[in-house]
Amino acid sequence: MPAICCCQHYIFDSPDIAKTSSTTVSFSSRPGDLHSKDDFFLLSNQMTVIETSLTVFNKTLYKALTPLTVPTWLRSQVANRLASTAHDWIAIFSSHNSGTHNCEWLVTDYKQFTPHTHSLAPNTTWMVDQMVDVMESCVQPERERER
Repeated sequence: MPAICCCQHYIFDSPDIAKTSSTTVSFSSRPGDLHSKDDFFLLSNQMTVIETSLTVFNKTLYKALTPLTVPTWLRSQVANRLASTAHDWIAIFSSHNSGTHNCEWLVTDYKQFTPHTHSLAPNTTWMVDQMVDVMESCVQPERERER
């Protein structure tokens, strides 16, 4: 089936629902899917989110799974809508880790980015590695651009 560009636009005005930071999420997908098969998201709050899948060779790790977890695709959708910074995205995504689709995620907050500068501002880009029963994250270090 061909890939298409999807744009989901949600505005929640109810006081009972948490305010969304990103009201529009753009991603590549297939007709009828609610999430990206490529795991590449452009958020209206000036953030991008990408991931690459990791393979689990130690199958005994799956014994740590419980019914009290949330699938990866759903946690990423919630983080895409609620997070206002890259660090917020990691914190929201890390809740209720299922470990059923293990990935390395890279989240960039373009609100922190200043064009034509020689280094990235702190907290511009965060990386998180998700595995069964493990979630490790770190801010990507400032790097001087080579001229």
